[in-house]
Amino acid sequence: MTQEVETTIITMADYAELKAKEIALDAAEAQVKEFRVVAEQAFEAFRLTQEYVTPEVLPDIEGWSHYDAKVALDKFLSATTPASTEVPR
Repeated sequence: MTQEVETTIITMADYAELKAKEIALDAAEAQVKEFRVVAEQAFEAFRLTQEYVTPEVLPDIEGWSHYDAKVALDKFLSATTPASTEVPR
């Protein structure tokens, strides 16, 4: 039984371009992780503030800045959460 091996030859320029893209992707992923921490803290701050003043004083109403921010943060956190991890709400 013989196997055929496919060989791909890339130039140094191709390698450099791929490496630059890998570095940029790693940097972007690090930024997303950092922003996730900030987003989680902000989401928790909104939750604690609402708990402190009671939902009657600060209700979840569309158009109110705290609610709209919570919705946006939740959307971001859901979109950037790895499939194996769940963010408690």
